[in-house]
Amino acid sequence: MTNIKQLIQRVQRYRFRFVLIPMAFFAFVFKFSYLTQVEDQSLQPLQLSTTRKSGERKVPINYAVFATSTPNGESYRSYDYAYNVPLTALAWERIGFRSIVLIIGSRCEWENEPALKLILSRLEERRGTAIFVDSPLQYRQTLSQTARIFVANMETFPGQNDDYMITTDSDLWPLRREHYIPRPGSDIVLAHSACCGYFSMNNKSYQHFPMSNIGASVSTWLQITNDNNSIVARDAESILDYLQEVFGEMARSPVVVGQPAWYMDQHIVSIRIAEWMERHPNQSVHRVSDNGFSRLDRPKWDADKLSPADFSLKFDTHLLLKGYLPSTHARIKPLIHLMYGNDSWETKWIEEYNQEFLSKIKNWVSL
Repeated sequence: MTNIKQLIQRVQRYRFRFVLIPMAFFAFVFKFSYLTQVEDQSLQPLQLSTTRKSGERKVPINYAVFATSTPNGESYRSYDYAYNVPLTALAWERIGFRSIVLIIGSRCEWENEPALKLILSRLEERRGTAIFVDSPLQYRQTLSQTARIFVANMETFPGQNDDYMITTDSDLWPLRREHYIPRPGSDIVLAHSACCGYFSMNNKSYQHFPMSNIGASVSTWLQITNDNNSIVARDAESILDYLQEVFGEMARSPVVVGQPAWYMDQHIVSIRIAEWMERHPNQSVHRVSDNGFSRLDRPKWDADKLSPADFSLKFDTHLLLKGYLPSTHARIKPLIHLMYGNDSWETKWIEEYNQEFLSKIKNWVSL
């Protein structure tokens, strides 16, 4: 009995240890689990404010859409468009847009050719989306010009209905932000809409709108391209079928600069916008005024003579051909400095990309 009493007294004397030791153990386990979770989270990419979460409304994203055909070595412009892709994405990033690039050709072609693989990796650094449209060689030029307006139909299109999407070219850099941003209360934004006069088709006159640049919400683009049309254009064959309904055999004929097929992209979008306006007479279309502004164009390239004040009056630039060549790149550098600054990370990023690109093609083109 005495031994039992002594045992009870000892337990009562040290009972706090039986409580504290398990508590300490569980506290250690909880802290370790929490720190591990925090550490794991720190290794994950940060969620952007524009990322959609389940049940949560996000701020609409602005997208610029342009295209490039896969270089084949047969055209003097084989690399002009492709090389510009990451640089043009960076230029749109400068004014608050992400880029969607339609690549006419197969992903396999691009992932197995060093220069093209570099272009893809640099586009991804700019959070750009590449959508591949595989096609026979004879239709690639046509598709590189016309596929842009159908991008919202494509399976891997990243946007949603309330996002804003504007068409452009891979050799055009936007300079003046106010020319391209969405306008509250406007369903369509037309830049340079007074540039090109009118054209006739099937005894009807249409205003000619240039593809650089037409902006609208994704939902409006879907109405423009799909309403009252039996074909939903979402891949090479269906796009060609869609064009053939309007242009006949010209849709599948070779594209020659200055010939009628060269303007199919601008004519089809002009026709569809005119039809959309007729169906939606109460909707708003904003026509951006070019008054007081101009383009820095390749025929009269004088970037080295532009002051910051002159630069502020340029709405875009039509880039020099073969911009990757050292002599041409040197002529573009003054513009890069005006856009980003002499010692900015963007300027350094462009220089590094240019040098790496040259190293990939030095055996392919004459420098």
